[in-house]
Amino acid sequence: MKKKIRIAIYARQAKLCNEKSYIDNQINLILRYINVHYPKTKYEAEIEIFVDAGFSGRTIDRPGFQKMLKRERKQSFNVLAVYRLDRLGRNMEDFLNLTDELRKLHTNLISVKEQFDMNKADEKFNKQISEIEAEIIK
Repeated sequence: MKKKIRIAIYARQAKLCNEKSYIDNQINLILRYINVHYPKTKYEAEIEIFVDAGFSGRTIDRPGFQKMLKRERKQSFNVLAVYRLDRLGRNMEDFLNLTDELRKLHTNLISVKEQFDMNKADEKFNKQISEIEAEIIK
């Protein structure tokens, strides 16, 4: 039996232009990543794509981003996938608030370009903390 998984893809391009190729490239690279890491033989993926074209990453007040957050809060995704982390935004406080919310909702954040997987990063961080605690106890 295949495992059902909900995946949100978010793509953003700051400059509004007639060419959709940059956003299309982001989405295609993310879809390739999903096909490799969540193969159709094991997963039944429900994928929603959210896009903001012509919006700066300085603020989270972007229609596609807000729509994604609204859906996330209503029924959380298993995975939020982006091409690069800076596609989510360029404000560190907003980024940290988002990752905190995603953790609380049990949504894994993945960045294809940086090969970042929040679940694996958390595991590595927790292991390092445990090792430091063990050293302190000695």
